[in-house]
Amino acid sequence: MLANLSPDKDLTSGPSLPARIGRVLLAAAWPPLSMIVAAFLLAVVGVSWLLDKQPPGAPAALVYFTLYYLIAATLAVWPWRRLLFGANSQLREALGILNRPRFKDAWLALVYFALYVLAAMVVAVIIRQLFPLFDIEKSQNLYVQQPVTAAQFAYAFVALVVLPPVAEELIFRGFMLGALGRQMSFWPAAILTSLVFAALHGQLNVAIDIFVLSLFLAKLRHKTGSVWAPMLTHVLKNGLAFLLLFVFVVK
Repeated sequence: MLANLSPDKDLTSGPSLPARIGRVLLAAAWPPLSMIVAAFLLAVVGVSWLLDKQPPGAPAALVYFTLYYLIAATLAVWPWRRLLFGANSQLREALGILNRPRFKDAWLALVYFALYVLAAMVVAVIIRQLFPLFDIEKSQNLYVQQPVTAAQFAYAFVALVVLPPVAEELIFRGFMLGALGRQMSFWPAAILTSLVFAALHGQLNVAIDIFVLSLFLAKLRHKTGSVWAPMLTHVLKNGLAFLLLFVFVVK
């Protein structure tokens, strides 16, 4: 079940060291690049107007986010799947969908979400002590407007709480972590995946929090052998942020 997260035991019979390094670089660089390319393609074909000055609860914005994540996931997995996972690999293997959702996945997702929250609080306290001038609690700039109507809240919930966790777990904890796990042991693969995923979020204090989250998501992926539990934990994290930002409006 977890073979795709473990490097070959007999390294002498596998790819050469330069080939392995090349695959590591490809696995680490291509998924985030695919997200950038997806945004660029939508801009080129003129679809970006769907997002212009739209709240996340607007139907046009939901259409944009859906197209964006669909294109990004396709670009991330399709070109290099056979190279990184083997000629006989299946799509579900490259995406990290190796079994059906189980009750155990939901239970572990809740446990790991609680552990992540505690870890994030501890990290925040440590950073405050070490760097008192650094604003670890600075709000993330989502560049979106406040939803108002019930329909807008529903659209916003799908756009911010459902779509990103599903697509990002398939791309990062599914494809990227799985591909890196074929070339190195788990923790180096998890740390590299988390660094890349955190860097994509740009804002430093947010990136620190996302790095911590990603380590727990990677461990969940490793422990359960699939991306279902990480998806649910990611949904819980985004759902909490959604409540604080748009429902209770906590700044």
